[in-house]
This record gives sequence, C-alpha cells and structure tokens, in this order.
Amino acid sequence: MLSLFVSAMVVGSLALFAYRQSSPGSSLFALMSLCVSLYAVTYSFELLSATLQWILFWIKLEYIGIVSIPVTLFLFTLVYTEQNQWVSRRSVALLFVVPAIVLLLVWTNSQHNLFYATTMVVKIDGYAQLIATAGPGYWLNIGYAYLIMFATVVLLIRAYITTTSFYRRQIAFFLVGILIPWVGDMTYVVFLREAGNLDVAPVLFTLSGLVMAVGLFRYRLLDLMPVARSKLVEMTEDAWIVLDINDRLVDLNPAAAVILRQKRDDLLGEQIQGILPEKHPLLACLSMVGERRWEVNLSSDDFVPSIYDVRLSFLADWRRRPSGRLIVLHDMTEQKMAEGTLRILNSQLESIVQARTAEIQAEKERVEQILQTVQTTRDQFIASISHELRTPITNLKLYLTLLEHTPLSDKGQQYQDILKIQTERLEKLAQGVVELASLDSSQGVSGATELPLATFVTQSLTELASAVAAQQLTVHFAEPVVSLPPVYGQRSQGLKAVKELIKNAVAYSHEGGEIFIDLSFCEEDELAWVTLAVTDTGPGIASVEQEKIFERFYRGTAVSQGNMPGLGVGLSLVWQIMELHNGRVTVQSQSGEGSTFTLWFPVRLHEVDA
Repeated sequence: MLSLFVSAMVVGSLALFAYRQSSPGSSLFALMSLCVSLYAVTYSFELLSATLQWILFWIKLEYIGIVSIPVTLFLFTLVYTEQNQWVSRRSVALLFVVPAIVLLLVWTNSQHNLFYATTMVVKIDGYAQLIATAGPGYWLNIGYAYLIMFATVVLLIRAYITTTSFYRRQIAFFLVGILIPWVGDMTYVVFLREAGNLDVAPVLFTLSGLVMAVGLFRYRLLDLMPVARSKLVEMTEDAWIVLDINDRLVDLNPAAAVILRQKRDDLLGEQIQGILPEKHPLLACLSMVGERRWEVNLSSDDFVPSIYDVRLSFLADWRRRPSGRLIVLHDMTEQKMAEGTLRILNSQLESIVQARTAEIQAEKERVEQILQTVQTTRDQFIASISHELRTPITNLKLYLTLLEHTPLSDKGQQYQDILKIQTERLEKLAQGVVELASLDSSQGVSGATELPLATFVTQSLTELASAVAAQQLTVHFAEPVVSLPPVYGQRSQGLKAVKELIKNAVAYSHEGGEIFIDLSFCEEDELAWVTLAVTDTGPGIASVEQEKIFERFYRGTAVSQGNMPGLGVGLSLVWQIMELHNGRVTVQSQSGEGSTFTLWFPVRLHEVDA
C-alpha cells in the first residue's frame, strides 16, 4: 500500500518537473504522468475500501487515468518524433472517442453490465479485492490501449533507426519505460487478473517513470529532442562548450558566452587556459579521463551564487579516435537554493513533529490512564452491585426454605407462594442487571471460538423442556442438510443469546401453539451471514412497540397488562451480545400473528470461499 502512494508521489513529481519545462511535448508528458499518479492514488484507495460500493467508486475514478495514459503517451510520442501534423484538435478528439466510451461504460456499468459482467468482493492478503468477470467494454479498453501502445512503439523504433547515437540512448530509455508497464499489464490481464491478484500496473508505471527520469536528467529527454537540434542548442539555457584535442574552443552557444563573459566570436579558436583565470573550476576537466559529472560554484564578483551541474563527455571522429571534449553546464542555482531552504524547513518541521508527537503521546497516555480508571471503577461497581443485590435475595430464599418446613394456614401458604415467585423474579432481574453491566464494560469478544449454533438450540430446548411440555407446545427444528460456514464468538454469550430467544418464544406462545427454529446462510448488504430465526405463534408485537422492545427494562403492552411474564431484560441482553459479535438481532411481527426474532452472525470472507 505504501508503495502505491510513493509511486503516486514519484510520478507526480515527474509531472511537475515536466510541466515546468518549455520544450515541445513537455505538457503532454506532464499530463501523462499526472494520469499515472491519479491511477496509483485511486488504486490505493480501492485497496483500502472494504465494500463493493466504495471499490466501484474508486474504480470509476481510476479509469479517468487508465484510459488517458495510452492516448497522452501516443500524443507525446508524435511530438517527440516530429509528427506534429497529426496533432490537431480533431485528431485528439478522435483519439479520445474510445476512452470516452469506455469511461461511460465504467460509470454506468450497474445499468447494463457491459464492462463488468459480474462483480464480487473477497479478502486477499488483508485487502478487500474485486473479483470481476470482464465484459465487452473491458476488452474494448484493453484492445484499444494495446493498439495505441503498439503504434507508439512503432514510432519510436522508426525514430531509433533514423537518428544519431546520442538520441538513440534517449529513445532506448523511452522504449524501456513504455515496455515495462505494457508487458506487466499484459501479464496481469492474461495470467493474474482472474485469480484476484493485486494489479501491479501502478507500481510498474512508477518504475517506468524512474527509467524515463534517467532519460530526463541524463539524456535530456525533454530538453533535447531529435528535432531542429541546432536551433534548440542555440536557444537552450544550458551552456555547452566544445574543445578540440588541443583544448582550443571550437564551438559554444550564447549561454556559454555569458558564463565566460566574452563575445562568442572572440572566444572561438582560443585555448581554454588563456580564456579562464588560473585555478578556475572548469580547468579541472582538462586532466580528467572518461566521462565525468560534478558541481562547480562559479560565483561572480558581486557574490551572487552561481552553481552549475557540469558534464564532461569525450568526442570521437568516424574512426573512433579522440577528437575533443564536450562540456555542458546546467544552472542549478535555484535548485540548490531551494534544497537549502527545504533542508531548513525539514529541520523545523521535524522539530515541530517531534514536539507534537510528544504531546500526542502524553495525551494518549493520559486518556489511557483515565480509561483504565473508568474500567476499574466499573468493574468494582459490577462486583459491588452483584454482591449487594444477591445477598438480600439469598437471605430471602433461605427464609423461604425455612418457611416451607413451618405449618402455615391456607392464607399464609398463599402469601408464601407469592413471596417465592417475586423472589425468583427479583433474582432474575438482578442477574440481568449484572449481566448488562458486565456486557457494557466489555471491550469486545475475548477468547473467541467456533459457535455450535445447532448444539445451542438443542441444549436450550432440553433446559426448557418442562416449560414447553407445560404449555403443550410443538417445537420444529431440524439441523441444516447443507453444512454452514462456521461463526465465531464467546461461547457462553452465544448460548445466552440463543436460549433467551427460545425462552422468549416459549413464554409468549399460546397453549398448544408451535415454535419454528431455522438455521440458514444468506448474503445481505454485501456481507455473508449465518442466521438463526425463532418463530412463535404468540400474540405478536404491535409495530409501534417493535422499535422499543430491545430497550432495557421495556415491557410490552401484553406484559404490562399482566397477561404475560417478562422483566424487559432478556432482549436487551440479546441485543448487547450481538453488538459485541458484530452481528445484529431483528424482529418481524404483526399483532395476532406471532413474531420472528432472528440472530445474524457474521461469516468471515475466507470461510465463505472455503
């Protein structure tokens, strides 16, 4: 992921550098580099996206760069190879017809599926990756891009054959820079795309940009094209000096005359040692062997800095015998001043970042300490309230047990039964409050294991068998014939959620009614789920109450009127448990027609693939 952002920065820097050049085609080269940078950035955000909707959103932006890269590269090649007669508004418009069609197909694919016939998202190496079946629009884009790239390569090969050796080096770097992403893209499309591998084209385009950067900086890809060379050399801001084998100055351009502070005609034929003062930095080249590159400071008497990048090349005649030297001086004064300013700013920024980082770390530690204090206080509160509630309840149960062995009148026996029921009710309420408080303090699911949902159902039905028999209920449950993908969570909490739903169905079903329990797999909201649905034939829940039934201590109309049992805690516990498991609980009900409560457990993507 970091490599993609670095790629975008590198290519973006090349775009900025090219844009600042005044040579023909530099704006097209900058536009092409900008498209590559856009491609890398948007692909990075595609990899960071977790849903199909966001992935497709970033793909739509990606294709702005993807469809533009081949065309802008081809247009730059036309200018570079002096085929300017083909570069017109009409030809540019025609070249962008197919990219415009492809872009339209990408943006409207959901309406016709002509670009991607099918799409799905899977997780590969931690990233949500789009697996798509290519449609006609996709292959139209591939075919057109490859056709344009082929035409570009043909133009460059023809230029390579007809030009001189210096420009052949330029063209060679240019060709390598084109072939790297093209061959890489063909390899991806033919062998890797359907397997869901990451698209390496943005990184390859960056490698291509680095190769072209060598051409930019070493062979002046943009500064010196193989067209109108003499005019360009005369007008270039770089200074060049040609010396013969006897170190006499035989040619130079106006920029070099300015550096030497004499008229060009006065310098021709003179030895360089007689032109430059003793110990002048440029005289060092006379003792050098082989091609060299170094920096010199040619500051004037007014102390204005003048820093140059000097390149020394040796010339040879047609027999490859030494015939002289070529000295090229590139003014780097502004660049060096900018680098110095940048170093100062970087130093200042590092100091600011270090100070801010220290502040953030201190604030983080303070917040963590506060959170730890809150957590400790909450744990102590839960332990305290659990003790304070359970102690009197335990005493009540003890005395009720003693009363059972004491002869009572009929009225006393009636009071004892009521007291016993209310004590049990109070005990359940206290237990529910403690469990809710414990869930509130949870930081997530710890000790997650596979949840055997079918076993939970069977165990819950066994524990509730007496209640089911007392109401003469019929329970329908059969384990799924098809194996379901596993789900994971905290075992005791998962059992609690399942049992609460079944207990709720038993409590609210009419005598002689039926309960249906179903385990199944489904895909919804672009995610995979295992669901457990419990349906009863009870009185149902009014629509106005369905939004409130998961609230704590909310008791529906049937309960509050005394017709049904309930404390308003069970469904709240279920809701809290499912939230901690990144799932949910839903209800479907109508008054008089029973209710269906469904637990939704998320399935890991790799489990679905398996």
